[in-house]
Amino acid sequence: MAAEIDKFVNIYRTLAQFPSISSGYILKNGISSLKDSITILSSWTQRNLERTKNTKFQQTHVVNLGTKDKTNMIPTDTSNEVLFAFSKSEKYRAVMREVQINEVKKFHLEIWNHYNIIKNISLDTLEIHGDVYSDVEFGSFVWSNNEDKLLYIAEEKVPKAEPFYKPKPHSQDIAPSTSDSSPEKPIKGAEYVYRQDWGEQLVGKCQSVIVCYDLTKDLLSVLTGIPSDLCPGQVVWTPDDDGVVGVAWKTTPRKLGLIFCTCRLSYVFHLNRAGEFRILSSDSEQLSARSPRFSPDGKTLVWLERGAEGPHHACMRLVKYDWSSGKSSTVVDTVEFGVKIGEPTCESTGSQERAEDESNIFYGLYNLSLPRRCWLNDNQRLLLSTGQRFETKSYVVDIESNTLSELQSPYRGSLTVLDVYNDILLCAHSSLVEPSSLLVTRLSPTQHINWIPLTLCQNDFNQFNVDYLNIDADYKNETVKSFSALFLGPKSAQAKSTPLVIIPHGGPHSAYSNAYSLGAAFFAQAGYAVLLINYRGSTCSGEASVRFLPGKVGDADVRDCMRATQHVWDAYASVDPARSVLFGGSHGGFLVTHLSGQYPNTFRAVSTRNPVVDLQTMGYTTDIMD
Repeated sequence: MAAEIDKFVNIYRTLAQFPSISSGYILKNGISSLKDSITILSSWTQRNLERTKNTKFQQTHVVNLGTKDKTNMIPTDTSNEVLFAFSKSEKYRAVMREVQINEVKKFHLEIWNHYNIIKNISLDTLEIHGDVYSDVEFGSFVWSNNEDKLLYIAEEKVPKAEPFYKPKPHSQDIAPSTSDSSPEKPIKGAEYVYRQDWGEQLVGKCQSVIVCYDLTKDLLSVLTGIPSDLCPGQVVWTPDDDGVVGVAWKTTPRKLGLIFCTCRLSYVFHLNRAGEFRILSSDSEQLSARSPRFSPDGKTLVWLERGAEGPHHACMRLVKYDWSSGKSSTVVDTVEFGVKIGEPTCESTGSQERAEDESNIFYGLYNLSLPRRCWLNDNQRLLLSTGQRFETKSYVVDIESNTLSELQSPYRGSLTVLDVYNDILLCAHSSLVEPSSLLVTRLSPTQHINWIPLTLCQNDFNQFNVDYLNIDADYKNETVKSFSALFLGPKSAQAKSTPLVIIPHGGPHSAYSNAYSLGAAFFAQAGYAVLLINYRGSTCSGEASVRFLPGKVGDADVRDCMRATQHVWDAYASVDPARSVLFGGSHGGFLVTHLSGQYPNTFRAVSTRNPVVDLQTMGYTTDIMD
């Protein structure tokens, strides 16, 4: 037994050494005088098992797009850098650093030039705001176009509080103050006042503010003008630097969990230098808007939006807004079942019949954000990445013709756009059998792709296959008639030699794609076949799939999981049905407990992680009606 446990520990330790890509940046000044030579910065995250935390590091890559010669520098640890940003000309690099001193978080804002650090500000000593936000929902770190100001998001400063009965020295024992400014007077009895926050992974984030650092004046200030019932985030500068554009979430009547939930009421707003606030997205409809991005010429603003109701995540629309006229229109609309690529994407809802060749079918947008730099030089086309049934795919979107075309990947798996500069694309690729790697190319006018791999990850997955499963639901009188799954298993094995682990995803409105997963890789290396199920209700297969599940939770999704399991038992002779186990977390944990209860003699073991099973408690704390 001990030897078997050591074997599994060693498998996990080996797999944990594969880092995952978190961001990439094409350096403007890195495009040297040598023709086609560019410099790229990539940021990675790797599990550090000995320290029981993640290690973050940054790597520099120099590549010649013509000769494909490349050099990768030794990575440097950046674990305490929570945010960084280059100014437009790359004259400056700003770093937000978080350090722990006596278990208390401290934030330092650093400004670097090409030679040294020129500003180092301890934000805590100024007491202008609370903790800095570096999360994906609110976080921003943006230089102004003229490179003299920097924006970021932080927690609003909370007034000091003290007990009603706090003992104080007699007034005659206190020396008179010689300071012109009187200290902040604490609020009595407010030390235990409850403040709503934004929930999971955003605990302690109650009220955000926009902070501006003026480099020339060496001055920090909190921007005013945001209504008190809104929380701002995702801010960018306007083209003339006379104001900011961002996203503001409604906080009344109450804050509900925000992470992974694109259904919360929010607006794209404009705040000018005078503190005048106006909403740019529709305020007459109940919408949730996010991820505003200006075109390089400053004439067009785009963002993502959907209805602020229903499933926690669903199909998004891409909207463009003419900055001079103030008129907006839809570029990519929601997709019910799937449309053929090349058709206008602002009017068709597609067919519920599943196409035989799905390589040319588009199922809608499900991305939570757009790349920070997503535009091509023509100011007409932008790039984005979104889940599509089995993979994360990347697309070139034409905002004039309202059409899109797929960015062809050189490998099977998922392709994600990290950065776009001067028509040079930096992308990340991975699959269930390939950890993260970097690819770069220059997009030609004909969109001919000549990819150059920057990093190659040595792995031992050659003995495994990834299969895409289209499974017919085949239930009467139901609008969505199919769903998908991914099967990871050995290329060759004897009959009934391989146990099966069944893993439905959480959410429930999320989806698996053919992208690297430490958990799936571990099970495969440990000798299991792996079934990842995208039951009806999953995203990335059309809006109809997402909307199908509400009202049927615990029924339709359970039936789909069982049907997918039966499909694998029938299709793969190497799988042993008698050694099938269940593994799931959150809504996936809810499903595996249902499966084990509804089919008690079918599965050998069940593993649940934070399963949604306490109905008495959840009935008062969740906004999921089922």
